[in-house]
Amino acid sequence: TITNTTYHLGRTLQIGGEGGWDFLSVDEANQHLFVSHATQVDVIDLDSGKRVGTIHGTDGVHGIAIASAVGKGFITCGKLNSVLVFDLKTFAVWARVPTGLGPDAVMYDSATNRVFAMNGKGQSATVIDATTNEVVATIPLGGKPEAVMSIGKNIAFVNLEDKDAVARIDTQEAKVPHT
Repeated sequence: TITNTTYHLGRTLQIGGEGGWDFLSVDEANQHLFVSHATQVDVIDLDSGKRVGTIHGTDGVHGIAIASAVGKGFITCGKLNSVLVFDLKTFAVWARVPTGLGPDAVMYDSATNRVFAMNGKGQSATVIDATTNEVVATIPLGGKPEAVMSIGKNIAFVNLEDKDAVARIDTQEAKVPHT
């Protein structure tokens, strides 16, 4: 049954600044909103609506993955061909992990404790162990990945925008069994 729901604007957050915007992510445990913004990630406190931090050094920033289980966040830096690893509470940078060309979307898979960075220009996914920050695999995707989503059960899906296709990723085996 579909009901008619009326939506309304609950609140407007003024973040400001110049440059492009892309993905955003929520850290529910710490009540923070991470907003990718040109060469930085702005951190907004969800209760107050105020900026509580900025993470710099993220040239070509696209996505932010939250790995609450290990207290880390992972930011794709498209122009730097890397993922920046940071502390979810202090926003301090812990590491920079090399990826394929042009990382864009990113997701954390809690079933495997891995981060999957979608390399748009590289047409691949870099798989990172969220605990050690080590690259454990690179998955060829056969097309340019854009958005990625885990559904649990060691399964994720990514759209390949230049192929009009969707790839199914086995997150445990780090392979694409079906496109």
